[in-house]
Amino acid sequence: MSEVLKRSVFCPKPGHEKRELEYFCKICKVAICNACALIDHDGHAKTLVEEVANERRVALKALIETMKVKLQTIKSKISNFAENVVKIQENAADVERSVQESADKMISVIEDKKKQMIIEVRKQARESLQRLDFGKLESEEEMKVTETALEIAETLLKQSPDAEIIQPNKYIDQMLQEKPEGQVDERNDPAISSSGSFLEYDFVKNRKLIDSTRNENIGTLKYFPTKTRPHLSNVSGRGISEFCRGLDANIELTTRNRKGEQCFEESDCVTVDIKDSSFPKLREESKIRVKSNRDGTYKISYCDKHWYRRSVSVKVNDSDGNIIVPDCHDKSVKIFSPNGQLLHTIGEGEITSPIHCIQYKSYLFVSDRDDHRIKMFDREGKFLNSFGSKGIGNKQFNEPCCLSVDKAGQLMICDKLNNRVQLLDIPSGKFHTKFEIKEEGKVRLGYPVSIAVLSHGRIVVSDFLNHCVRIFE
Repeated sequence: MSEVLKRSVFCPKPGHEKRELEYFCKICKVAICNACALIDHDGHAKTLVEEVANERRVALKALIETMKVKLQTIKSKISNFAENVVKIQENAADVERSVQESADKMISVIEDKKKQMIIEVRKQARESLQRLDFGKLESEEEMKVTETALEIAETLLKQSPDAEIIQPNKYIDQMLQEKPEGQVDERNDPAISSSGSFLEYDFVKNRKLIDSTRNENIGTLKYFPTKTRPHLSNVSGRGISEFCRGLDANIELTTRNRKGEQCFEESDCVTVDIKDSSFPKLREESKIRVKSNRDGTYKISYCDKHWYRRSVSVKVNDSDGNIIVPDCHDKSVKIFSPNGQLLHTIGEGEITSPIHCIQYKSYLFVSDRDDHRIKMFDREGKFLNSFGSKGIGNKQFNEPCCLSVDKAGQLMICDKLNNRVQLLDIPSGKFHTKFEIKEEGKVRLGYPVSIAVLSHGRIVVSDFLNHCVRIFE
């Protein structure tokens, strides 16, 4: 900085030290004196130093303003860093608290189950002991009767004459008719047999629950692209579990954040699915309508003329994990489940050479290379619209390939042979902007073939011809 401020306004060439720098040589890009202009820079394009200085002052003022804005942006970023540190710490504390609450609930449930099991054990043991006590009293009573009968029988046998022994005796005759056996039936003796007693009981562990607890987590850490938490949102109204034929369903969805508060996010995607094995086109015929009140509530309606049972599901920011595969050979896009099962095929008869397909909200976008267009479908595969044509103008393409969506919700298309990236509004397809790199008339962004958006909003583009990756703000 000091060298810049001390720079001389006189010519540094020997012998010209007292000559002021009056001109600027446009060829040599240097300030010169009058003598140098006539001798060393003869024939070169020149202009007055004052004119160049004025131009430089204008450029410096613009640079200063730009740098002030940049500096303010950097300060804001630094401030945001500090705010995000606090937010991350708060969110981490909330998530940790949720984990603890979930674990405590599971422990509480297990404790309740344990108490119930112990109560059942004690109940069964108490009932078994009561039966045993009752059996003991019966046995003691039977023992007394048996001892008395034995004593009478022995007395009669030893002391009575023949005439007295054969005399009728109700007590003795009854005992003789019962014909007591010498052994006790152990199967029915509560003192000996375990039948019906707690001796037969034991605790059998729930192996499935134990293995599940050992092998599975109590939950998962899941990334949510917005503040909305689908698992905390709720629906109510007519048409969820019951429906009257001919009447519009009237469902209200309320989206909520992690604190359970009603919230609204512009980028939230609400989808409704109606399925019926008897009517494959039921969803299309039902004319599903979703209206956002822009306050975290949504009005959902549909009309059904069929009596048959159906499955209705309302989803918020649904990420089903399906795999989308453009099949250029079959001129279609195939949708597979996470385990590899083919779910359905879209674009047959609409696509000529699909290169890339992405899902955003309730839409699927396909880049059709040879048709030089972008095709839009709904999630069920119904063709909705087509954007573009072959050319070099705005919203024209030359072999469009990779697609993505930026933070503002705009569709980004790698316009490969036009050496640029174009942005279209969703779902209208209206041209928004484009970006490319040119330097002295030469194209510097060559064949952009893939694109992605980083978490902080920057856009990454792979430059095929220049063998590099470029990052845009």
